[in-house]
Amino acid sequence: MTQQSPQDELIIFEDDHHDETPGNGALPWKMLVVDDEQQMHKATSFALQGFTFENKPLEIISAFSGSEARTILDNDDDIACILLDVVMETENAGLDLVGYIRDELKNNSVRIILRTGQPGYAPELEVISKYDINDYKAKSELTRTKLITALTSALRSYEQIKVMEAGQAGLEFIVQSSRELFQERSINKLAQDIIAPFAQLAYVSPNDVIVCGAHKSSPSSKAIVLASGSNLNIAKDSSISDLADNYKEVINNVFVEKQSNFTGSTLCLYADTPSGHKLAIASTHSTPLNFVTKKLLAVYGVQIAASLENTYLFEHINEIAYQDNLTSLKNRNGFLDTIQKSLDSGNRQCILLLIDIDNFQAVNDGLGHDIGNEVLKKVATLLQSTFSKALIGRASGDTFGVYLPSSTTEDQESAITNLYKAFEHTLNIGDNELPLSVTVGAACATESEDSANNLFKNAGIALKYAKSNTKGKHQFFDSAMDEQLKLRLNVIKELKGALENDEMVLFYQPQYCLKTNQYIGVEALIRWFKPDGTIISPMDFIPAAEDSGQIVHIGEWVLKTACAQQVEWLKQGLPPLRMAVNISMRQFKDPNFIDFVYETVKSTGIDPKYLELEVTESMVSEDAMVFIDQLSMLRMDGITVAIDDFGTGYSSLSYLQRLPVDRVKIDRSFIRRVETNAGDKTIVSLIVKMGHELNLQVIAEGVEDEEQTEVLLELGCDEVQGFYYAKPMHPDDVKDLLLSKS
Repeated sequence: MTQQSPQDELIIFEDDHHDETPGNGALPWKMLVVDDEQQMHKATSFALQGFTFENKPLEIISAFSGSEARTILDNDDDIACILLDVVMETENAGLDLVGYIRDELKNNSVRIILRTGQPGYAPELEVISKYDINDYKAKSELTRTKLITALTSALRSYEQIKVMEAGQAGLEFIVQSSRELFQERSINKLAQDIIAPFAQLAYVSPNDVIVCGAHKSSPSSKAIVLASGSNLNIAKDSSISDLADNYKEVINNVFVEKQSNFTGSTLCLYADTPSGHKLAIASTHSTPLNFVTKKLLAVYGVQIAASLENTYLFEHINEIAYQDNLTSLKNRNGFLDTIQKSLDSGNRQCILLLIDIDNFQAVNDGLGHDIGNEVLKKVATLLQSTFSKALIGRASGDTFGVYLPSSTTEDQESAITNLYKAFEHTLNIGDNELPLSVTVGAACATESEDSANNLFKNAGIALKYAKSNTKGKHQFFDSAMDEQLKLRLNVIKELKGALENDEMVLFYQPQYCLKTNQYIGVEALIRWFKPDGTIISPMDFIPAAEDSGQIVHIGEWVLKTACAQQVEWLKQGLPPLRMAVNISMRQFKDPNFIDFVYETVKSTGIDPKYLELEVTESMVSEDAMVFIDQLSMLRMDGITVAIDDFGTGYSSLSYLQRLPVDRVKIDRSFIRRVETNAGDKTIVSLIVKMGHELNLQVIAEGVEDEEQTEVLLELGCDEVQGFYYAKPMHPDDVKDLLLSKS
């Protein structure tokens, strides 16, 4: 028999009660004693009185059966160790309880020490291994020293397991939280979402947590509050200098030292990104952080930094996507996005103004893009000061948007008035004083309006209408405009196959010389006959062709067909006729236009002196110098040039003497009442005299009767064209007309 030392004496079972020695205030270790013998409970309490482990006392809980132990374990998952009798109400009551703990409760952290008073009874080693049992002792050999040794070993094992469980749970929690943080697109929302996970990891109240941030380009002293708990009573965007001293000091320190501080009464987690953005998350706490908690917070800080960098990246992308770099206004995307949010909130009493700067291209071309950019920035500032409560955006190059989210009819009219007043004065850009005017398209939201894009589209339609009439004016959208636009879009769609399907036909209107009383030319006029017999007016499809760019292809067909027809008439024995062909602005600006004219002359065999290109006065006014150069090239090869619709423009008179033209055509609007209206007669007289002074031939359009002809003869007009002399005709009818006059 082994000799026992004085400390290794057998536990003596006494009836005296001894109070447990109080601990140091830390939560005690809980040990559950499960035994059906009352004396064993008393002996165990006696043997372990005053026991502490790592400065924490021991709390002993008693159960006198396996079923009673189950009830306790069902309601308390903080028990660290179980001292368990194997044989109680049944031979396997203890082992059944172990199976219940491990298999049903899934409690793998509690440590279990088996003991039995049955001589020769010992559970199989397989059972001990299967159920993760720490130790097995016979009651007869469980001395005080051995009991304390076994309990100490069990508690140490329990602590290590709980540390690992806490670490694993903490890491899983961080991973889940980080996954959510990584989805955030707003810094302020990210800061708010950081609070709850931080509070849980640090064992503090979320109401005491504050999150502060400093931008990469700002000193730490400029850090501001991004989010905070309700106990702190601090507004978002407040300076950290406004915080309580304990928070202010620790946050300042971590920003300066660039590392977390987990000591003292206020802990603070620091996170920064490679691009220099910084966050500090702080809270008061009452108990020191253990090693695992500090490590978990450090890991969480790394995840916060990654989410912070990601969120700033998205905010920067959002800034690029929604903000105009030049003016710092919202760009079109940002402008529409904000309007949509306003509409979604139920606001329908609103107006959108699209404001286009008139003749802005002339500023860019004449003074350079730097001055042009300064003009745009000045206009942006001017609009912001004029509409201080409105949303201002840059919709495109020189077009701005003003959105008034709440307006009455009076407000809308007032907005237009204030806008024009703002542009009454010149803008001073360096040494330049620039007078600017604007054209405005306006659209009001309606109860059925459910889209910012639709509102923007309607304002754009109104702007186009305003610009097509007179610049420097405004136009409110109405549904008729939309219907007209849809019709034009339908025309554009059908135009694509019109030429290929031979739906386009050229008619020719003869031109008559008043001095020789002979037909001396024709004007080629395109007509569109659809397969169903519908005739589409040139007034409808020519503008549509211009808008879509199809006018270039159509214009080439017209030029080639007209030139070939002139040559064909010569072969049929007709006298040579001047062939006048209208040229659009889109055609003229096409880089291949001049070459195409030369190629057409060559391929059709027309004599260049019998080809006349007609351009409108407004085209010449728009870019006179370009016209002068290109028209001069054409005239050098013998092609003649006429200015169509003369008198309807306002700026070409100053260029007329320099333009390489041969003929001016007086617009039909002046001929309609020339015999009855003194004003129209005076204008026609002036045009005829001016043309003759410049050695130009003058032809009058729209001559409908003999009275008009007589006035034009009196005024010295050279040629006429109109229904009085001949309507637009099929080529064969032109042939018959000329042969009948020969």
